[in-house]
Amino acid sequence: MEIGQPIIKFISMYEDIFEKEKLKDMFEVWKTFDYEQVSYFQGDKLQNKKTVRNAQARGLSIEDSSKTIQHYSNLFHRTFTTNFHRYLKSNNFPIKKVEKLSNPEILKYEPGGHYVWHTDSCISANRALSAIYFVNDDYEGGELEFNFPTTNQTLKIKPVSNQMVIWPSNFMFPHRVVPVTKGVRYSVVCWAV
Repeated sequence: MEIGQPIIKFISMYEDIFEKEKLKDMFEVWKTFDYEQVSYFQGDKLQNKKTVRNAQARGLSIEDSSKTIQHYSNLFHRTFTTNFHRYLKSNNFPIKKVEKLSNPEILKYEPGGHYVWHTDSCISANRALSAIYFVNDDYEGGELEFNFPTTNQTLKIKPVSNQMVIWPSNFMFPHRVVPVTKGVRYSVVCWAV
């Protein structure tokens, strides 16, 4: 498959985002971070039920007091911006430039970790594009699965280390993270808003 070619209309995958040694070094640092239980929006309220979303996160903000977090925030803002622009161009979107990104988050899914069916854009989080970067693939379960009710299709993407998947955040792309059954799944997510 050609890099950036849609897997299914408007869901695109990009490979080899970082050099393997750089990814290995980042991953070793990330294992030492403190992570917190992830929240999610339900309507206009922030919720925190593990039956809906069972994962931990470490936000990457340029305003963080840690220089290490600031470094990764800058790195991933550039990386997501570059790939969002590639996505827009390859899918012939009329919008040619991403104006603003959310702060990227490193997500950690331990055994039993999952996220039920959802979409990424809602009243409280008006997002245009979603992206997930798969850090590692030495675990079982944890697939990214899309559901297309109008065509009765599903698409299950087995995470592959150093790949990024981008898709529209709207209601046409409901998706979930299948429960991790063995090992720990790390990924980085970001949204164009």
